[in-house]
Amino acid sequence: MIRIERDPANNFSVIFNQETGRFIEASILNANSDLAFVLPPEVVPLEVSSIDFDWDVRAPKRNAKLSCLVQGKMVTLAELNEPSLPFRGTIRNQEILQQMQNGRLVLHIEITGDDASNSDQNIFESWQINYLRLTVHGRTLPRNRLVNIPDR
Repeated sequence: MIRIERDPANNFSVIFNQETGRFIEASILNANSDLAFVLPPEVVPLEVSSIDFDWDVRAPKRNAKLSCLVQGKMVTLAELNEPSLPFRGTIRNQEILQQMQNGRLVLHIEITGDDASNSDQNIFESWQINYLRLTVHGRTLPRNRLVNIPDR
């Protein structure tokens, strides 16, 4: 089971409530947040071959972006315009997969567009993230050099 938590560098998140383990129910404001996806310590270190993600975000009149910081630059994993259906993708970028080797990957979520704070209208479209799920594929590596796991 992959646990989601706020990235320590980003103490506050308007997107995810760490105490309840849920994404917020709805918002009318633009938002961005860094979330850490953490594997149980029993499976690390690991050699990651790919990471599948399922993202269900409903954001009429908005853009939703999922990205990851790689060597000081943001790498876009998904950029959705007015998303209304779940989106699935696979991460195969070796630099991103290496970040998950120790069981932790920080992803950046950004929702932009029809922000209520910048609008003169009285009707605002709310957005909501129903879920963001990751499935990590790979194999557990030995924790010390006394154990040798043969290649399959």
